[in-house]
Amino acid sequence: GTAMMTSMGGASGAIFGTLFRAGGKALATAGRFDPTDLPLFFEAAAEGIMKRGGAKPGDKTMLDALVPAAEKAKEVTNLPLPEALTAIAAAAEAGKEASKAMIAQFGRAKTLGEACIGFPDAGACSVVVIIEAFRDFIAA
Repeated sequence: GTAMMTSMGGASGAIFGTLFRAGGKALATAGRFDPTDLPLFFEAAAEGIMKRGGAKPGDKTMLDALVPAAEKAKEVTNLPLPEALTAIAAAAEAGKEASKAMIAQFGRAKTLGEACIGFPDAGACSVVVIIEAFRDFIAA
C-alpha cells in the first residue's frame, strides 16, 4: 500500500494504497491468512477508502465492487480460501456490472455525467482484477 501511495500518480495511488494499507492493518494480528480473515481485509479496505475519499456505494467508484466483495466475504468464511475468493470475485464482478447503470459522482468520470452510463467504473474493474489475482495466486 505504501509503495502504491508513493509511486502511483494522481488519486489512484492514494486510493489503491489505502485499499492495501487499511486491509493489511486489519490483518496485522492474524497468525495466518484464511477465509475468516477476508471480511476483516475487505471491510477495512472499503472503510478506509470511504474515509479517505468521501465516496460511498452507488457513486460509481471502486466501492461498487469492493463493498459487495466485503459483504460476500462475511458469508463465505466456512469455504476453503480459493473457493471463498472465487465467490468474493463474483460478488465484485456483479458490483462492477451494476456500476454500468450509475452516473459517476467522483473521479475523472464525474465530468462525463450521463455519458458514462453503460460503462463500468474503472476502479470497480480494478477491484475485480485484484481479487481474481488474489484467488489465482492462492490457487497456484
